[in-house]
Amino acid sequence: VFIFSLVLMKDGIGKFINICMSNKVSTRNLAIDVLRLFAAFLVVCIHCPFENENKLLLYFTPPLQRVAVPIFFIISGYFLFTDDKQKTEQRIKISISKITRIYLYAFFLYLGIAIIDCHSTGNYQPLNIGPWKLFVWIASCSNLNFPYGFHLWFLIALIESLCCMLVLNKFSISSKMLFYGAVILFIMGTARVYLTKITGYNPYIPFAPLLFGSLPYLCMGYVMNQVGVQKRLAIWLLVIGILCNFLELIFMGHTLQVYFGTFLISIGMVAICMNVTTDNFLVKQLAFLGKRYSLWIYILHVLVM
Repeated sequence: VFIFSLVLMKDGIGKFINICMSNKVSTRNLAIDVLRLFAAFLVVCIHCPFENENKLLLYFTPPLQRVAVPIFFIISGYFLFTDDKQKTEQRIKISISKITRIYLYAFFLYLGIAIIDCHSTGNYQPLNIGPWKLFVWIASCSNLNFPYGFHLWFLIALIESLCCMLVLNKFSISSKMLFYGAVILFIMGTARVYLTKITGYNPYIPFAPLLFGSLPYLCMGYVMNQVGVQKRLAIWLLVIGILCNFLELIFMGHTLQVYFGTFLISIGMVAICMNVTTDNFLVKQLAFLGKRYSLWIYILHVLVM
């Protein structure tokens, strides 16, 4: 109902039907857009956990849901690549402009909610913005009116990683360097989470969401589009990722924010969709919803939690 309401508000049901009924063959990978919609659903599952008496289900589902945000980042990087350096630069700039505009819309929406709530409770702490909050906003991707709009860290991290991709594109960094850099950054981020779990020591690292949470995935998506991933390798990545996730759950528990298996699962899922070329009616419907509304589902789902 929520998705359908977004369709009606933005495009109208007529345009939705026309696009789905069109016989025009799309040059865009529709399966990737369908995966976007699935990832948006997983984000809702993260913030609205299922109430179930099955402890096994409650134990194993949260870590699997964690692939949602990495999938969003990988897909964002996937659509940045072109064979022409200038066109890639233009795409990155357009993406920065678009995501910044969306973030501002979302920021003022949750600022309005914060003002109303603070006025009713008499607690104006979320509205106090000082030097430290400004620093954390940039260095930790924390929304200025935290906890209002707490999930908007994704947009801030995406903007910052896009700016990094713009610099990397300027210097013509090779796909091999981007790949190795992404793997190293992710391993460092995962090791940090493991050490915190084991030792209880959690030092503050500026720009951690950018370095460990968004940039590695964005680079990986870019490289995947550039070099391609065979379907067999994609399936193996998915299987190995699930096995790693299972072992991590046994030895590390189900409360971590990052798992090594998450990295492999998210890459595997996107890679499998890269090799899917179906263009039937149902896929068109889901792809349309995924392309148009997956990001807005992410932004607005908190309002209906």
